[in-house]
Amino acid sequence: MCIRDRHHTALAFHRHGIQSGRSVPLDYAAVSYKSILTMMGPNASQLYPEIVVAVLAITINLAHIHLELRQVPEFLSVRAILRDLMSSMSQDQVSLSDYGFFNLSLFCLDREDVSYAPAA
Repeated sequence: MCIRDRHHTALAFHRHGIQSGRSVPLDYAAVSYKSILTMMGPNASQLYPEIVVAVLAITINLAHIHLELRQVPEFLSVRAILRDLMSSMSQDQVSLSDYGFFNLSLFCLDREDVSYAPAA
C-alpha cells in the first residue's frame, strides 16, 4: 500500500472514530499515521521540503488522536515532535496561511490541560 492510500485509510479511520466516539478506529488511525511517518523517514521534511505540510498534518492528527484517547505520554511526545518540526522549518517552506494554521494548532495543543482528576 502506498503512502497516499495509507493516508486516506488513516483519515477514514480518524473521521469514523471521532464521529462514532469509538476508540478502536482511532487506534487504527494512529497506527496508520505512524506507519506513514516511518515510511517517510525521520528526516523527510528536511530531505523533501515539498512534503512538510503533509508531515505537519499527519503529526497534528496523531497528536489529536492521542489527546482524544487520553494517552498523555504519547500526546506529549508527538506535541514535542510537532514543536521541533515547526521551529526547524523556515516560513518559505509553506504558504502563509498554512504556517498560520499549523502555528495556531500548536498553540492550541500547547494549551491543552493533560492532567485529569483522579478516580474516586
